[in-house]
Amino acid sequence: MNTWIVLASLASFGLCLLHLFAGGKGAARPLLAADELNKLAKFTLWYAWHIVTIVLAVMGAMLALVALDTTQIAVGWFALLLALLCVILSLGMIFHFKLKLMQFPQWLLFLPIVIFGGIGIVG
Repeated sequence: MNTWIVLASLASFGLCLLHLFAGGKGAARPLLAADELNKLAKFTLWYAWHIVTIVLAVMGAMLALVALDTTQIAVGWFALLLALLCVILSLGMIFHFKLKLMQFPQWLLFLPIVIFGGIGIVG
């Protein structure tokens, strides 16, 4: 079993739980309560929030599969690509909207998945 990929999997599952509980309380509930958004915008964002939850759980499962069966390395590369693209998207939004790094810390939450998984797959 590859310990680094196990750590990447745990980081993904942990991020999924953080997203579900802290994100639900801090972002999803206020979103649904926002009167200034029309129903279509509100429910589209709510739907996207759930898609993120699903993707985080599936990334964790993909990395767990690779940790248990190293012949499934392509699955691990795909999970890492997803996590890396999330880091890039976050940093791109920070740059585009002229934010400070910690004003939009999502990049930092995906980074351990990329680092641990990268060490496990490459190293």
